[in-house]
Amino acid sequence: AALRSRDLVRVNIALGALNAYGPRGRELAVQLATNGNEREQLRGLAALAAFKGDETVAPIVIRLTQSPSRLVAQAATRALGQLPTDAARTTLAGLVDSRLSSIRHAAMEALVQQGDSAVPILRRVLNEGGRTVAGPLFTYMAQSGAPGVLDLIMETLTSDLEPVWYQDAERALQAYGEAGADAILAHLIENPQDASRIGPVLERLAHVGSIAAGHSLKNMPMERRLDPVREIIMNTLARG
Repeated sequence: AALRSRDLVRVNIALGALNAYGPRGRELAVQLATNGNEREQLRGLAALAAFKGDETVAPIVIRLTQSPSRLVAQAATRALGQLPTDAARTTLAGLVDSRLSSIRHAAMEALVQQGDSAVPILRRVLNEGGRTVAGPLFTYMAQSGAPGVLDLIMETLTSDLEPVWYQDAERALQAYGEAGADAILAHLIENPQDASRIGPVLERLAHVGSIAAGHSLKNMPMERRLDPVREIIMNTLARG
């Protein structure tokens, strides 16, 4: 009864408790998601997203991404971001190409929520999707915090191709703060020949990267090949 209540507080408490009831809770969530009205379906999907370890849940949610209700389809797409299965990730990769903007964005956000396990798919989506996909995808990647996603952002910034979404990738890197600065520094020390191309990105991160830059300068070997990197670090410190 609480799950069908108009009292949102009661509903949220009930939804949060379903997972604790195991198979019985899952069964109730499935009934809501598949047999209820639109509002009940949305609540059922919110509950199903909590059953991360139950492999029977993802196929149900995947079917609901094709619901005639746009709200239900969008909620199902978002719920897949919480279900770490290959089938969920494959479905999300396909939904990135949806003709509906709301579904495309929900799929991109959900893919990023899958974290490091979704990196191969994210890489493929970036390579195949063009700017219309890459722009919003990097916005969601900026919110991830996953190490593998950070590595993918760095792949873009250090690519010889310098894709058209370079600025989108840089903005995503900035969201990682000091971890982003650390990633650039590590790359530059290994690849000092990239200093002229990647160094300015570090300089623009001076507000969060100056501490990391100082540590790197202190511990950097006194090798002439690293002189361009030292110059970039000094510029970064001056701007910080």
